[in-house]
Amino acid sequence: MNGPLAVVADPRFELEPLVGQARSVACDQPVLAVVADPAATGSAVSPDADRVVALGGDGMPGADAAALAAALEELCRQEQPELLAFPSSVQWREVAAPLGVRLDGSVISEVIDLRRSEDGTLLADRLLYSGLVVATVAMLARPAIITVTAQEARHAAPAEVRAGDVASAEPGGRVLLSRARRASDAEGAGGAEVELAAARRVVAVGRGLRQREDLSLVEELCRTLGAELGASRPLIEDARWLPVTRQVGLSGHTVKPELYIAVGISGQIQHLVGMRESRFVVAINMDPKAPIFEAADVGIVGDLYEVVPRLASALAAWASGS
Repeated sequence: MNGPLAVVADPRFELEPLVGQARSVACDQPVLAVVADPAATGSAVSPDADRVVALGGDGMPGADAAALAAALEELCRQEQPELLAFPSSVQWREVAAPLGVRLDGSVISEVIDLRRSEDGTLLADRLLYSGLVVATVAMLARPAIITVTAQEARHAAPAEVRAGDVASAEPGGRVLLSRARRASDAEGAGGAEVELAAARRVVAVGRGLRQREDLSLVEELCRTLGAELGASRPLIEDARWLPVTRQVGLSGHTVKPELYIAVGISGQIQHLVGMRESRFVVAINMDPKAPIFEAADVGIVGDLYEVVPRLASALAAWASGS
């Protein structure tokens, strides 16, 4: 055991899951919150962490993965943390992997539990085979770098940082080898970049939708609820109506929102493994025998083309108080 336990505090995500994992294995070690933007070090960070460290200068908030990895490498060489925990987002996973290589550390993604063995070795649990198996991995190399699922932050307002809490680690430069993007990722309905796994509300659509243009019906419901748009595999891999960043299921994202609405999704096991930990599930399907109803808290048997607009209208009226 050596050095502090560091967590990356991204204002877009709740900090508590990362701090919780760090505290669970702390042996009188301080928890260090690392922020990419000094302006984002606020009330959401200060009460949870023992110390706050800001990376670089004004350019760091918009830095790419290579620049962030370089800055974090410098910070780790200064602070010598035993553990570094990231939110499990696309951006931070792209940072964690090269950082592990730079530091000769251990890198484990999607950690669900962290503990120590009798000799003090860090042990990380992660799910395999769609959650059928829990694998325990001994993290022998230091630093131990993990990613942890964290939901979107409810409050991300900045606040004053305590005097003396901010140190600086300047990035050593940026190296971008290449960046490729499918046209479908940037164009059309739901094409914007999204961290689906962190969403608090998700409305997912399946093959019950007849044509791509009808995605507007589901997008309207998303806007009313403040939800992210998701989809089942057929609409992503077969029809290519939406980018892979929107896919929920075995070959896509695992989501754990407070509310999950399945629209026109039959509920095959490949999809269910990606959303089964949702807190409250609403299913809309014309087939009363669809498997999705077995996983739902509320089931609506009906035509999505009738149900979805009426649901969006009713929710909008309720929200406006009319």
